Amino acid sequence: GIPGALVASLGASITRGIEIVMKANNVESSIDEADLILTGEGKYDNTTNHGKLVYYVQQLAKKYKKPTVVICGAKQEDMVIMPDNQDNNIYDLLSLFDEKTAMSRVVDCLHHLIQVHCHKFPVLRDIQQN
Repeated sequence: GIPGALVASLGASITRGIEIVMKANNVESSIDEADLILTGEGKYDNTTNHGKLVYYVQQLAKKYKKPTVVICGAKQEDMVIMPDNQDNNIYDLLSLFDEKTAMSRVVDCLHHLIQVHCHKFPVLRDIQQN
């Protein structure tokens, strides 16, 4: 296609859009400076590890040895977790709430989810105490 022609004829390079966006927003340096990485996804499923933003955030967090929490609306139960993501903590609202509650009372549900899981992360414990 056109990208291949540009590479061959003009010496252009092909870069994923996510890489451009993350670089333009200094995501890597922000992750490097953070104590905890908190990211989200509507549904965490087998497509997540194939180019979605949350996957790239997880990879950078791993590179800088930062604890990572993924909060999602739903999580595919039979999902194959990629070996390089096995240390990430993935929490979904639908494990605690029915869909109607999770969709209509998002802030309350997130607050409860954090209360339930904050003991696992010292940074979240500090936030809870304040």
